[in-house]
Amino acid sequence: MTTFENSNILFYSSFILLTNVAVGLLTSNHIYSILFATLFVTSVVVHTTNHINSFEQSSPVLDCIPPASRPEYFSFSFDAPASHLLKISDLLPSSKSVNPIVVNLLDKLVIFLIFLYGGYRLYEKRYMTWWGIAKMCIIVSTCLFVVWVYCYGYLTGDLCFHPVKEIGAIYHVFMHIVGSLGHNMIMLF
Repeated sequence: MTTFENSNILFYSSFILLTNVAVGLLTSNHIYSILFATLFVTSVVVHTTNHINSFEQSSPVLDCIPPASRPEYFSFSFDAPASHLLKISDLLPSSKSVNPIVVNLLDKLVIFLIFLYGGYRLYEKRYMTWWGIAKMCIIVSTCLFVVWVYCYGYLTGDLCFHPVKEIGAIYHVFMHIVGSLGHNMIMLF
C-alpha cells in the first residue's frame, strides 16, 4: 500500500503545467509554451530529487507499471538477493549529477519569468469592457492567491511551508492548479 509519504503528490501535480504548454501551442503563444515546458521539467526534477529517499519501495515511475508486467529486475521481493533489487534512485539523476540548489534556483527563475510575461500579456490586452474587467479581476486574483500561498507561507512557516508536510503539499498542489488556471485564462481570453 502506498502511503502519502511514499507517493509524491507534488510530482504528479507538476503535470498540470503541461496544460499550459498545450494551450500555448494551440494559441500560438510559443514563449508561454517554452516557459511552461521548462517549468514542467524543473518542477518534476525538484519534486523528484527532493523525495528520492521515499521512492525506494514505491515511485511515480514504477507505479505506472502493473506489478505483473514489470520485468524481473524491477523485483521488490524481500526474498530476492540484494543484487537483483532495483532502487528507483538508480533511475533518477543522482545527487552528484543534479545540484538541488541550482535546480531550485532555475525553477524560481522560470517562475519569475512566467510571472513577468503573464503580467506583460495581461497589460497588453487592457480589457475595457465590464466583462473584460471582470476577467482581469479573476486573473489577478489567481496571481494574488499564488503569491499569498507561497510568499506569506514562507514568511510565516504556514500554507506551502506548513510544519505538517502533507498539509504543505496540499497547498502546493492548489498553487499549481490555480497558477496554471490563471495563465491559461491569460492565453485564452
